[in-house]
Order: sequence, then structure tokens, then C-alpha cells
Amino acid sequence: MITSDKLDLLTAGLVKAQAVMEGAKRTSENPFYHSKYAELSEVWDTCRKPLTDNGLCFIQAIGSNRETFNVMIPGKDKAPDKEVIYIWLEVTSRLQHISEQFIEDTISLPVEADPQSIGKVTTYLRRYGLMALCGIAPEDDDGNAASEARPIVRATTQTDRVRQRMTDAVADYSPQSGQAAPMTRTGAVAQSNNHYC
Repeated sequence: MITSDKLDLLTAGLVKAQAVMEGAKRTSENPFYHSKYAELSEVWDTCRKPLTDNGLCFIQAIGSNRETFNVMIPGKDKAPDKEVIYIWLEVTSRLQHISEQFIEDTISLPVEADPQSIGKVTTYLRRYGLMALCGIAPEDDDGNAASEARPIVRATTQTDRVRQRMTDAVADYSPQSGQAAPMTRTGAVAQSNNHYC
């Protein structure tokens, strides 16, 4: 996390904003988890007016560290293995006060290098970056999604450290059965990209 030297005015504004913020409404359906979640627009609707009323704005930038890596996905039903290119997608979020005091952090996650996957994961990272820096939680958040075995979203700029932690954290997991599956760890990482909302 990066911050300005002083945070007194930003903190005062954020305290007032959080006093009137409500939980983000879960209006979108996640077919994979059979649950509802608060989409990015709902989170924005929750915080936009309280932030702006108190001299705060929220800025997000999307980028990549340009490092790529290849993952071999085992073929199904005698299909050949498929090589997939992944990138490390980063979303940097900044909460800034009109005094120019700020708090900034970056979340990064590996994603298959195709437009649809990049779009889904970008929205996912933007939503969680906004919620984390503004202190917003979805209504009735029971943590079910967090209990599932999925790659861990970590705030970092050190790609190697994230890759090592993700490799250590991702278990061989079959979402359909909930049981261990005969796939590589990289296969589990690749498969999980289909389930971000």
C-alpha cells in the first residue's frame, strides 16, 4: 500500500463517508456458486455519493507487468493438450481527497490472455479494490465464496512472490464434484479463471 505523507483530511472525509454507506446490494446471480453477489455498478452506487459529498474520489488504472507464462491444459476425451498464454493483470486503485492526500494499492491476478477473460477478471479486481479501500461489504456477506478453493487475490507488485504463494495455495480441485481431481496445479489455476464474477 502507498499513501501520502499525511492522511488526516482523507481520514476525516472517509469516516464521514463510511458513516452513511450501506452494504452493497447483491443483485447479480453467480451461476457457478449458485449465489448472488454485488456487481461493480452496485458497489459504485453504494459509495459514489458518500465519497463525493466528503471531498473524496476513487480512481482505478488497469495494466500488466508484461510478464507472460504458458500453461498446458490437459486435453479431454483424447483431445490434444492445449497451451494457454497467461498474463499478470493488475488493477491499481486510489482513494484520493481534494487535498491530494491518498491511499493506493494494487491487486494482481493471472488471467488467460484473451479479451473475454481479461474483461471478467478486470471487473472482478476493480470491484474488490473498490470495496477494500472504501470499507464496503456486500449485504449479508457470509463468506461462502471465500471458503472455496480458488486462487488468492493478493495486493502486491512482486510477481514472483505472488506466483509462489498462488502455487502453494491452489490445490488440485474439481469444482463440479468438490473433490480432488487428477490435474496439474497449473491446470487448476487455468480452470478457475472461468468462475470470476
